[in-house]
Amino acid sequence: MSTAITSTIPSYKVSIDLVRQLLSFTREQGLPIDGVLARHAIVIEPLHGEPAFMSGPEFERLLAIGLRLLPDPLPGLYAARAQIGAIFGLIGYLVQTSSTVGSVLQTMTQAEPLLGNVGATRLRHEPGEAHLLWDCHFTDAYVHSHVTDFILCVYLWAIQAAARPGMELIRAVHFSHPAPEDPALVQRYVDTFGCPVYFNQPQHRMVLPASILDLPLPGADPQLHEILQVHAQQVIEERSRTDSLTDLARSRLHQLMHHGKASRENLAATLNMSSRTLHRKLREANTGYREMLDEMRLERARMLLRDSNLTVQQVAEHAGFDEHNSFTRWFRQLTGMAPTEFRRQLSSRN
Repeated sequence: MSTAITSTIPSYKVSIDLVRQLLSFTREQGLPIDGVLARHAIVIEPLHGEPAFMSGPEFERLLAIGLRLLPDPLPGLYAARAQIGAIFGLIGYLVQTSSTVGSVLQTMTQAEPLLGNVGATRLRHEPGEAHLLWDCHFTDAYVHSHVTDFILCVYLWAIQAAARPGMELIRAVHFSHPAPEDPALVQRYVDTFGCPVYFNQPQHRMVLPASILDLPLPGADPQLHEILQVHAQQVIEERSRTDSLTDLARSRLHQLMHHGKASRENLAATLNMSSRTLHRKLREANTGYREMLDEMRLERARMLLRDSNLTVQQVAEHAGFDEHNSFTRWFRQLTGMAPTEFRRQLSSRN
């Protein structure tokens, strides 16, 4: 079996500066986040060869714990009250100097690689409407839903700068996660976005009237914005030099796994190549589809065994196995121990 299976290279990453800013916000709320970091052995450290980013799975583990500390049942909406410009750094300042709503949305989607690849935004034009689509790559359902709340609130913050009395800014918001059981919390979504909010939808999206894309923004500074854009592009190009086909393939495979569509053929299609070409290119990079899939399954299985109360059978199903015994054999082959032993060792350390 290839040693690439047990590689420590994460399948996705996040800006370490963004993480540090979010931690600062948490400390400002008086929450014991530093104790959480120490107790759960979470280290905010850069990836090898990519000092601007940290491990996405490790950040997801931090969020799974930290979001539950916030004094609010909707922590994503709560956290969105923060000073967004300061938290998002260069992207925040690009937003604040943009000339129109359309420029804001284009800027945020183009500059998204500065934040990592834990999610992806697309702007799709429909007759009379613009649809802002957000795909989140986190696998923990609690993290996924509340991070999505936060991100769509960030877009709301950017769009609201163009508000005029009586003007329709957002027609609808769609979330793929379920609605809260408490009707008061559902109403809070409606009050926050100022429009109908729908849950259990196929995609996360904001539906905007196409006419608002040309609305001017009060903080427009075209000269400064152009300077910041050039700087942002330089940073993106510099960081992208370290990216490889395997990095991109891991990111796309993570998305496919989340939607239950992982296969070599589907992965090749997302990369606009044949399955045979993908196989050859991955072999040239000393890895392969099966190695990457096993790496991600193992990453997910370890996380669930460590941070959830799911049974081993349930963990097996989340990792893509139909049978408990097959999962146990596979897990032992890769780690040298059974899932129950792995969980027992973790418990003994706490």
